[in-house]
Amino acid sequence: MKNQENIFDDDKMKDLLKESKLSASENLQHRIMQQIMTEKALKPQKVKSAKPSLRIAVFTAAAIYFIAAVIGLYMYSTAGLSALTSKEFLIPVLGLTSTISVLGLVNILDERRYQK
Repeated sequence: MKNQENIFDDDKMKDLLKESKLSASENLQHRIMQQIMTEKALKPQKVKSAKPSLRIAVFTAAAIYFIAAVIGLYMYSTAGLSALTSKEFLIPVLGLTSTISVLGLVNILDERRYQK
């Protein structure tokens, strides 16, 4: 008997709780989705580029070879084949190569720092 009264009280309590709950408006889901989409649209998007470090490295290598070829052609046209093995040719070519390589390395490191 006492068990049935507890069941009755439990059922009555459940009904009271269900009736007393506040229900959300029908367009709540729409408002939540609108808020999520607005926040997603306002958040800055990451710009992905196709391997900028590789592109910079290839451009740097091409610049080194182009400048070395121009200096080599100039030395060959003015002094002949023996000028290409002299230190008057090798020192400027090595200097330019190392300078351009360092600038390319700085550029690659700066690009990676910017991506993070």
